[in-house]
Amino acid sequence: MQQSVKFLRGYTDENGKEHKSATIGRRIKGRDLFEIDEELKGLTPSVTDLPFYRAATVSFGELKEPFPMKAFLSLVSIDRERLVKAYEDFIRETSKEREVEIISDDTVRLAFGIERDGSIYNVAKFGYLLTGFDEIEADDKRYTGMKRVCYLLRKEIISFTTQDGALSLPCPLPMTVLEEMDMVDILALRETSLRYSDSFNEAAENEEVAQAAAN
Repeated sequence: MQQSVKFLRGYTDENGKEHKSATIGRRIKGRDLFEIDEELKGLTPSVTDLPFYRAATVSFGELKEPFPMKAFLSLVSIDRERLVKAYEDFIRETSKEREVEIISDDTVRLAFGIERDGSIYNVAKFGYLLTGFDEIEADDKRYTGMKRVCYLLRKEIISFTTQDGALSLPCPLPMTVLEEMDMVDILALRETSLRYSDSFNEAAENEEVAQAAAN
């Protein structure tokens, strides 16, 4: 599953040693997204993809983790293109037979889910609408970016079960669950949250149309 990259130029460290290969072999989790948010603050829009590739990298020449961002910023365009291809190939290979399934406006089956004691919990049901108090809680914790998004998402979820519904995790989910969750699943939860909220507006609009037709 891991994807290896051979660089044309690679990165030369402060000791003059060249590092001309890398391996992509880690899917991005919630905890990575939180760290990436901080890294993005110091980068311009043209290189905001690099922290994602860095998070997915498991080896870079003979460098030790955590790999310095300057190693990725030092790559020439050809090497960055090779890194992107390796990342895309890795994501495609590790996503085979794993798809997000929209069950209803308030329920989604995740592609990966969370493993606990040999069971996979991957069905999330939304049923709570956020209040100003919830927003204040996130403010008090000084959560921003994806950490804030995840903190609020967990509050909206009222049920998180195995696919057959036989087992469930207590809700609201602890932040540790979102930290372990695959990026694809977090994005699916975010989309479901928006769809769940929009469903109330659609229901109200449909009711207005029905009333107008009746009159």
